[in-house]
Amino acid sequence: HSFPTRRSSDLGPVDCYIELFAMAEKYLIPSLADRAIDFLLALMLARNLLPTANQMVKAYRLTPSDSKLRLLMAHFCVFIILSYSDGYINNAWSNDKLLAALKENDDLWRDVVSLMRNQAGNYQFDPR
Repeated sequence: HSFPTRRSSDLGPVDCYIELFAMAEKYLIPSLADRAIDFLLALMLARNLLPTANQMVKAYRLTPSDSKLRLLMAHFCVFIILSYSDGYINNAWSNDKLLAALKENDDLWRDVVSLMRNQAGNYQFDPR
C-alpha cells in the first residue's frame, strides 16, 4: 500500500486519521492504530461527520483485507445507504458517488453486500 505524498496540512482531519491508522497497521503498531480509530470516531461523533465515498475508498486502498478500518467503513457505507436519501446534504452521498466508490473497490462492494445481507430486517445502527 502506498501512502499519499501530500503535506498533512492539505488533508482534513478524517483523512489524517485514516492515513495514521493505515500507517500504524502497516508498521504493526496496534496501540497507535486503535488510538487512531478511537480519535476518528470521537471526531466524527463530536462534529456529526460521516466519511465521504472517497474516504471509504481511501481506507480500503491503504489497508489489508482484515483491517478493522475496512470493517468500520463498510458499516458506515451500509448506514449511509439505508439512512440517507440520494442528494442529502449537497449530494455528499449521492447514488452516483456511492456507486462509483463501490465500483472502484471490489472489496468494499463485497463487504457492504455481506453486511447488508447479515443485517436484513434488523435495526440499522450508527457506527459512530
